[in-house]
Amino acid sequence: MITISIYLIVIITEWDYSSVIIQLNKFISNNLTSNSGKNFISNDELMDILTDVLSLTGNDAIDFLNIIQSFQRLQFLFITLICYNILFTRINLAKLESFLSRFLPLNIVRWYVKSICLYQKSSLIFLICMIILLLFCNYSSVYYLGFYIDNFDDIVNQYSKK
Repeated sequence: MITISIYLIVIITEWDYSSVIIQLNKFISNNLTSNSGKNFISNDELMDILTDVLSLTGNDAIDFLNIIQSFQRLQFLFITLICYNILFTRINLAKLESFLSRFLPLNIVRWYVKSICLYQKSSLIFLICMIILLLFCNYSSVYYLGFYIDNFDDIVNQYSKK
């Protein structure tokens, strides 16, 4: 990252902006082609990231419960995003524009209303995606929790022998 910033400073001081874009594009494409056969993230780094994100301890039973809890947190996030989406799709743009025009300049109000209008047009796709993800998290959570409850006696017996 430091190399890129130093490289950009040198480029900006020597050439105009159009040549800066050309040089930056050349620099990025050279780095991508030279690193194309290499992994950007190793398996050890990936496992460290997953361990930190999912709060894995190394104990299989507790890790399994942590994953179920992560699915339930994701359910809460998706429900919040769905409610947020529904809230923005129900906004009356004429009333919003008249309300905001009292406090903000007209060009900012028009830009904001235009962006909300675009969001309302694409909100159905977003809503469908969030519902599908919510259903997946719900199914995974229920399925794995049911598996854990059904096999609880075996899990307790396995860990009591250790």
